[in-house]
This record gives sequence, structure tokens and C-alpha cells, in this order.
Amino acid sequence: MKPALLHQIETYMMKNKITKYQLAQKTGMASAWVYDVFNGHRPATHNTMLKFLVALGLDVEYVLVEKE
Repeated sequence: MKPALLHQIETYMMKNKITKYQLAQKTGMASAWVYDVFNGHRPATHNTMLKFLVALGLDVEYVLVEKE
């Protein structure tokens, strides 16, 4: 099961038509690493989630508002 934050990031990406490859480019991470995080093969650490949020231009307030 995916962490709630990772699910919210994935939903945001689908709505805005952002691919995982584009996210990898924005974060400066290897695309294989990003795919592994979304597929559950690598842990979704806090540091990784923060990199995703910053790359997408989101902040914690967005996540809290979307969750309610």
C-alpha cells in the first residue's frame, strides 16, 4: 500500500499530465529510482517526498488542504 502523500503526489501528476520521467528530471534523481519509489520497490522516505513536492512546486499546505 502506498503512503497517502505518495498517492496525493501521483494524483496531482495525473491531473497535470506530469510523467514520472519529467519528475525525475525536475528532482535530479535517476528515473529508475523515481519509478521504483512509485512501484514500492524503494522506500518513500521523507527526503524523497520533499524532493517531489519541491520539484512540483507544492508545499505542505497543499497536501493538508487536499487531504481534508
